[in-house]
Amino acid sequence: MKKYFSILGIIVLSLLTGCKEQLKWTEVNMQEKENLTVWAWDEAFNIKAVREAAQEYSKEHQGVRIEVIAKEKPEIIQKLRSGFDVQMYENLPDIVLIEDYEIQRLLSDYAEEFLPMDSILDYSQYQEHKTEITAKDGIHYGVPFDSGAAVLFYRKDYIEAAGYTDADMQNLTWAKYMEIGRQVKEKLGISMITVQPDDLGLIRIMMQSAGSWYVNDSGSQAYIEDNPALKESIAEYKELINSNLALPVEGWDNFTDAFQEGSVATVVSGCWIASTIKEKKEQSGLWRVASIPRLEGAENAINASNIGGSSWYVLKNRKNTQEAANFLKETVGENIELLNSLAKDINLVSVRKDAGMFPEYKKTDEFFGNTNIFDVFLETTANVPVINYGRYTYEIENILEKEMQTIIKGGDIEECLKRVQERAELSMY
Repeated sequence: MKKYFSILGIIVLSLLTGCKEQLKWTEVNMQEKENLTVWAWDEAFNIKAVREAAQEYSKEHQGVRIEVIAKEKPEIIQKLRSGFDVQMYENLPDIVLIEDYEIQRLLSDYAEEFLPMDSILDYSQYQEHKTEITAKDGIHYGVPFDSGAAVLFYRKDYIEAAGYTDADMQNLTWAKYMEIGRQVKEKLGISMITVQPDDLGLIRIMMQSAGSWYVNDSGSQAYIEDNPALKESIAEYKELINSNLALPVEGWDNFTDAFQEGSVATVVSGCWIASTIKEKKEQSGLWRVASIPRLEGAENAINASNIGGSSWYVLKNRKNTQEAANFLKETVGENIELLNSLAKDINLVSVRKDAGMFPEYKKTDEFFGNTNIFDVFLETTANVPVINYGRYTYEIENILEKEMQTIIKGGDIEECLKRVQERAELSMY
């Protein structure tokens, strides 16, 4: 019996020692585990989203601490390029948010710096127009995040005062939109929309609605001079200005002030602007949402487009690559409860195909007259034409902006676009 208890004691002691050693090993490894660092912009949207994601992740991964650092978009691109060029990764993040217009150039130059995510995420669960942007040579690198679905917000009271109804704001062409705008201007003295001379976002919205961009389908060549969708977009833009239907503004603050102070009847922008519209609580009940107008002459043009949007990326040459990938997968990638919460907290419009089943997306909004604005957002998101933004969106727009002033003043569109084509080709090559 004594011998039996002696043997039992040895076994128990061994088990306890093993547990102690295992605990010790775990503690050491937890101490050695680096924090995950995330770079993003916009405190009220992206930063808030990733901080909520970090809180959610910590419930099951208590040994991982996630540091979120706010940086402006240009600074992020500059620091990434500088770090990649000299292969110095210490001061770079583990996870970074990159705008959809920027990612193709980075992937073209530095694909080896980003972690492929095809084995981690099921990309068939996301809208194609978004997944294509995150891919290079058939390999996906990004975790799709927010929809940039372009929609038409309008003041119901202004539209009705001009003699129109909600039904008149559905399935619009740009010609019909401007017809309504002329009546709004005549009867109320209010502009229909804002335009910013240094921001061609409206041109982008119009052009993508016809499945076209500043570059060809492969993204390798400038597509300016012989681009019918671009020509028609510019012609419509010019008409808005020359018909005195557009209110010129400069900068973000003046843009938001215009609709918050009632100086314009509509806002054509990304669905993400809804939260900014809602900041003016005294306007509750006055606003509605519809699909954007479409081009009439451009082939295949529809009442759906996109403006902005971004995705999350993992840097491949940091130490905690797999942890970073797992964090994105378990939060903004596949955590339906979190995404539903973000729909409520920041008006996130998910690009997951099953987003219509999220409880928050089924609710009506008192501010928008007890209508369900997410119905319009999600329908638009599902229909956004798939295009290749290529590498040079902003470079081409810098060239086009100068010519736009000539066009608005009466310059020949064909001649101006020919010059843009020539300069864009020099810039690209």
